[in-house]
Order: sequence, then C-alpha cells, then structure tokens
Amino acid sequence: MIIAVLGYAVFSGMLIFKMEGFEGTKRQAQEAEAALEKARTELAALQLEVESLKKQREVLAPTIFDWEKRLREKAEAQAALTASEGKVRQAEADIAQAAKRLEDTNKNLVGVEKQRAELISEIEKLKTEHLSLTKPARQPKLP
Repeated sequence: MIIAVLGYAVFSGMLIFKMEGFEGTKRQAQEAEAALEKARTELAALQLEVESLKKQREVLAPTIFDWEKRLREKAEAQAALTASEGKVRQAEADIAQAAKRLEDTNKNLVGVEKQRAELISEIEKLKTEHLSLTKPARQPKLP
C-alpha cells in the first residue's frame, strides 16, 4: 500500500507537472491568439487606410498631372525668357555698336564737308585766276 501511495504521489506529481506545462502552453497559445487578433485588427485598419489613400490618389491624380504640366510649361517659359533676354542684350550691344559706327561716320562726314568746302573755295579761286589769265588784256584806246 505504501508503494501504491508512493506511486500515486509520483503519478500525481507527474500529472501536476504536466498540468503546469499544459497550462503554460495554453496561456502561451492564448497570448499568441491575442497577439494574432491584434495583428489582424491592425492589418484591417491598415487595409482601410491603404484603400483610403488609393482613393485620395485617384482624386489627386488629375491635379498632380496638371501641376506637372504647369511645371514643364514654367520651365519652357523660363527657357524662352532667358533666350529672349539674351536676344535683348545682343540687340542692345548691336545698337551700341551701330551708334558708335554712326558717330564715327558723322565725324568722317564733317571732315569730308570741311574738305569739300575747302575744295570749292580753291576751285573758285582757280576759276577766278583762270578768268583773269584768259581774258584778253584790254588795250588802251588811242585817240
């Protein structure tokens, strides 16, 4: 009987030990199930958020396309403006150069006018001299 009681005590101890292992495993399974449920809840919330973001993207797509188009147009306009400014600077440089040439031409023209006036004066002198040399000398009249 002692052996039976001892056997029963050992058997009870083994059952208690296994029961604690079973309870620990059961508790771990419950914790894992709770964590899984929490992950499912978070996943569902994230899926809803993803769907919401997809809808927002669809709503915003035309606006984004329009902004991108405007950015391209702005870049093209900026390039055209830069080219236009370059042409304006070149035209201003050409005008300045033409003004300088005009000033030089006017100075040359004034010089040529002076020479012309001098030549006309000299020609008049020569004509007068020529006339005086080619006129027959007047002979005095005899009485």
